[in-house]
Amino acid sequence: MLPIQISGNDIICGVMTGTSLDGIDIAFCKFHTDNTQLKIDLIAYDTVDYPAGFSDYMKGLLKKTTWRDISFINYALPQMYANAIKQVAESGNIDIDNVKLIGIHGQTMWHEPVPIERFGLSVSSTLQVANPVVLAKSLNIPVISDFRSADMVLRGQGAPLVPRFDFDYFRSDEHNIVCLNIGGMANITYLPKNAQLSGIIAFDTGAGNVLIDIMMKQYFNTDYDKNGEVAASGKLIDSVLNKLMQDEYVIATPPKSTGREYFDSSFVHRFFDDLYQAEDVICTLTHFTAKSIAYNIDRFCGQCDKLIIGGGGAKNAYMLTCLREYMPNTEVVNSVEYGIPSDAKEAIAFAYFAYRTAKGLPSNVPVITGATQEVVLGSISY
Repeated sequence: MLPIQISGNDIICGVMTGTSLDGIDIAFCKFHTDNTQLKIDLIAYDTVDYPAGFSDYMKGLLKKTTWRDISFINYALPQMYANAIKQVAESGNIDIDNVKLIGIHGQTMWHEPVPIERFGLSVSSTLQVANPVVLAKSLNIPVISDFRSADMVLRGQGAPLVPRFDFDYFRSDEHNIVCLNIGGMANITYLPKNAQLSGIIAFDTGAGNVLIDIMMKQYFNTDYDKNGEVAASGKLIDSVLNKLMQDEYVIATPPKSTGREYFDSSFVHRFFDDLYQAEDVICTLTHFTAKSIAYNIDRFCGQCDKLIIGGGGAKNAYMLTCLREYMPNTEVVNSVEYGIPSDAKEAIAFAYFAYRTAKGLPSNVPVITGATQEVVLGSISY
């Protein structure tokens, strides 16, 4: 048990910066349970923009970096987090001194869950940067971070973690539900009706917005396809979509997790050249995200009555159209209909994991990550 006493009246802040690199998601929450179902008071949330040029700088580092760059962002990011937390607290009329705990995911720089064999060792690894001590000292609030390592030490993939939150909050006695998050990557949690924790399924299906964003930057010098308007103006290139759908990750059997180290610019440029129209490329990549999600649900899950979508992709109207096309027998809804704004879901989840860690409760799901046992996640910094 950690030396932090947490109750349902305590405010906990969650911070998330994902692979989409579209800003800093902040959520202030209170948590309690009602007949084992998780209840959330979402007090305030927002996405705070990075300083000008920082997102492009980070995307460049994911292609080529130095130890100096890594050291810099490890100290710079928590300063940005502190500023963002104070900004959202002020706009939400929250006294920062009343915040009991902060949970941060950090920025993933590398995720390699499949062990590599070197020097007589078998090593899987993951790296999220954002020095928690800097944040803790900046705000004088304890910070819990490094949520993936304990699971990986126990032979898990360290991902996905959000399924524990999905199970506690979204499970239903009436419907077979899939919770879908479309960030840089796309990940799902399958919750069959009357699900037990040991009976849920979750994994990364593959690319979410990442490939679309890469090509939007190349063609239009913008970070994303707002509302899917560019994709909607293009035409689907069936032959390329068929090749994309044969990708070894997409068809691989779970457990599986992935990131920008796999779905990057070199990946997408294997399939497209200058002969294709920009709008057609964006349209085809949007279909790829949607169809790969639908394929994985159909192959590795079961009947899906409701698809509850969060993440930045939930704002892409054309993406939702594609999902409805590939999943015609499923009701597709935004997570906001369940009281969870799509932009805030992962920040809320990591606030919840901090809450569970402070209570000495495990947050991984071994049947999903492949870990040998449940374990309390995270490290605490003061």
